[in-house]
Amino acid sequence: MADALSEAILSGRLSPGDRLPSHRELASELGLSRSTAVRVYEEMRANGLLESHPRSGNFVSLSTGVATPSGGSWMPSPVGLANPIDLSKATTRADDAIIEVIRRSVDDIGTVLTRDGYDVLGTSELRHAVAESYERRGVATSFDQILITTGAQQGIDLIARLLVRANDVVLVESPTYAGLVDRMRHAQAELIGLDVSEGPWDVERFAHNLRRTGAKLAFLTPDFQNPTGRLMDAQMRRDFAMAADRAGATIVVDETNVELGLDVPLPTTLPFAAYAPDRVSISIGSLSKCLWAGLRIGWLRSDANTIQALANLKITSTLANPLLEQIAAVNLLSPEWFGPQMESRRAVLRVKRQRMGRSLTRMGLVADEPVGGLSYWARLPRGSGRSLAQLALSRGLLLLPGSRLSPDGILDGYLRLPFSLPSEELEEACQTLESVWADFNGTSRTHDYFPGPVI
Repeated sequence: MADALSEAILSGRLSPGDRLPSHRELASELGLSRSTAVRVYEEMRANGLLESHPRSGNFVSLSTGVATPSGGSWMPSPVGLANPIDLSKATTRADDAIIEVIRRSVDDIGTVLTRDGYDVLGTSELRHAVAESYERRGVATSFDQILITTGAQQGIDLIARLLVRANDVVLVESPTYAGLVDRMRHAQAELIGLDVSEGPWDVERFAHNLRRTGAKLAFLTPDFQNPTGRLMDAQMRRDFAMAADRAGATIVVDETNVELGLDVPLPTTLPFAAYAPDRVSISIGSLSKCLWAGLRIGWLRSDANTIQALANLKITSTLANPLLEQIAAVNLLSPEWFGPQMESRRAVLRVKRQRMGRSLTRMGLVADEPVGGLSYWARLPRGSGRSLAQLALSRGLLLLPGSRLSPDGILDGYLRLPFSLPSEELEEACQTLESVWADFNGTSRTHDYFPGPVI
């Protein structure tokens, strides 16, 4: 019985903070003796999965104590694979239009060669371009509220260095971006997950966790959440901002997927910053998800004082960002180029999403069609995501199990399945995935494949 309840927690069916039956209730409902029910909870408590509070009851532990090896970086190793099919990354490739802009940007390098190259905040041209992109989305922003970073990951690193100390409580979504989990663990933070594995954000639980733990920092992805693809509406953004403001907490808002709305008109809602005082929110943006990760261009938006404090930390590790990439980013962000290009990329992603969806249906995996983003969040009807990933690895397919995206090491009954590979590679990935699943599921079935158009 302890194993069954523990599996429900580790698979994500029971969430941190959920109340469990009392000893008497458990014994009555399952036909156990009360002494057996007591022993069940004692074993779960010893394994760090259960917390008991006098007069309140028994609850799933907010920190389950099942972090993955080496601080949370479990991944099947691709060592020895010559050309693996990679479904572990949710990213896009540079196309001909992007390549042409980058080539043209090389011709513009002469405009900055007379500078010393040490713009720790980023070039004024790029900071203005990013600020203007926020203005077009409906939130007033000046260029001194922008810090250019080497991708979104450097932004997370700078925030951790500025705001996180050992043993601080940090609230994060569960599931969330694996790089965030790794960086917070490196900072020795205590991570508390806000469950979004099966439904939308719960602002009441968020506010409760702020009060209960005294947390002063939280990370949210309101725009096409990674990996579920969910979109937070305006009222919920307002409610989260108010909860953080009342608690004196800062919300870091990941906007790296904001341009990837597949079923909703853009702009979808005002940016989160429009509902929160600048002192309450720090926004992270990037070109990696929507255009190409190889550029390594990201940014942070907050009040000018916070931006300067982050820049002071940045200068100790990275004096400045490469100028050529910043010139390219300015050209890529120009509205007359960026708007049509994103419309084209979203159209391609819709076709790819449909192709992956057909495979999930045939496999019997449970997944809502994401309204945005680059991936499906799929629940296995049975079995472990890690075990499936290990089997897939033997077939040359890299998968990302849900436990890798959990701050608690749970959610092993899920997979994140990106659909953003080039079309021919995606077709091969889907066919291989179906074959692996058939063997993993104990059956060998022959499917008719319906490849999508090669775009």
